[in-house]
Amino acid sequence: MKRYAVVPDLIEIQSNVNPIRRFSFSKYLDNKLQSTNNKVALSFKVMRSFSRDEGLSEKFCDFWGRKGIDRIFFEKPIIGRTKIKLLVEAFTSSPKIFVDSFYYQLMRFQYDKIYPPGLHLTNITIIKLLEEGYSPMHCASVSYDGKAILIFAPPTTGKTFAAISLLDHGFKILSEDIAIIDDQHVYGCPLTSTFEFLPSNVKLSKIRAVQAAITKRLSLHIPVRNIFELVDKSKIDKKARVKIICILDVGEPKLEKLTKEETMRRISILNRDEFSWYKDPLLLAYSYFNPSLDLNSLMIKEKAILSNIIKVAECFLLKGNHPREFVNFIKKIKDEHKVIL
Repeated sequence: MKRYAVVPDLIEIQSNVNPIRRFSFSKYLDNKLQSTNNKVALSFKVMRSFSRDEGLSEKFCDFWGRKGIDRIFFEKPIIGRTKIKLLVEAFTSSPKIFVDSFYYQLMRFQYDKIYPPGLHLTNITIIKLLEEGYSPMHCASVSYDGKAILIFAPPTTGKTFAAISLLDHGFKILSEDIAIIDDQHVYGCPLTSTFEFLPSNVKLSKIRAVQAAITKRLSLHIPVRNIFELVDKSKIDKKARVKIICILDVGEPKLEKLTKEETMRRISILNRDEFSWYKDPLLLAYSYFNPSLDLNSLMIKEKAILSNIIKVAECFLLKGNHPREFVNFIKKIKDEHKVIL
């Protein structure tokens, strides 16, 4: 088992496999990050085989547990007598997830109510973050002089391209797809990747490389694992105080301020589209046996964290037909709000 930092000073994971598919915070685990005193520590171990212990004697759908027992076991037949299995232990402290090798190799996408193991890991991580007062956000984020701009957008609108492009204008990047917030700050998640493919001609500039990756116009490409493969480490920030929230939308170019209420409404929808922890069958089963896990209370806590960050930020709607238009608007916001940034 190797130990990896996933989000500096927030999340660490021990694992005997790499990658962990569908683990949203870091599909490819990487030793580039160094951090201590992480708030959330988990382990993810793939094993050839294991069985349910007799103490887990009550069943909820395909899950086995028992009231007051800090474990949950999943088992489901897939092909003939072949079963996929998953066990979570120490859920209330530092969760340990055990997955059989067949489940790890086979289930790479969600099928009905069967989640890939990495998606369960994502959702358990989110639960532990919320318990500590942090919430993941489906957004890109850049910083300037220690202050942060959160960039939200529907999928394929161009928030990743915009965030990367801003590096050529004095900004640093915190995240390109997922960030973590508390009441005032944003914490970067540098190991996420929505770039999918980088052209094999690595001498391309980072902007042309990302553009080519997004449009997939080149036939020769290699996977991009994380932001470290695109930009210099000095351009990557760990934490900043949130001052501006931008929501991108497609349409005739326009920049306008958004009310706090409309900002909250749009961001809530975008987050629900990305994260499904509140309906994860494993978490529902565990909460059925253990009332200490109150998913409704955590949803309220998530909303409160988001509401508090919106209160301290100025909120804008940016409309455009190309990510470059969003970049120009964000530069304008920064220049006109130097007192804030």
